Amino acid sequence: ELIERKLAEAAKVPATATPRRWPRRQISSSVPVLVGDSPARIVDVGYGGVRLEVESDRNVPDSFRLTLSGHISVPVNVVWNRRRGDIWQYGVAVNEEHQPAWRELVDTLS
Repeated sequence: ELIERKLAEAAKVPATATPRRWPRRQISSSVPVLVGDSPARIVDVGYGGVRLEVESDRNVPDSFRLTLSGHISVPVNVVWNRRRGDIWQYGVAVNEEHQPAWRELVDTLS
């Protein structure tokens, strides 16, 4: 039964998907977040970064400061993006030197 479940889960993952270093977590409540000066929404977080949703008319640079709750700001780099209807999703990685503090923050969010 365990093997069948694992095989079924593996079949859902595209063959080109890169394995994640850290699991993604849903956050327990809405956290105000800004991409530069534009509002965004956190979809999920991990120790390495975050997946965001931004309205399609926003221009997101390759690197920017992600601001949470109006006072926590970390530099991030866009790793991937994709459009889903009128919304753009971005996977961003937290810069290496800020990851220890980011990991503590992730533990408080999820």
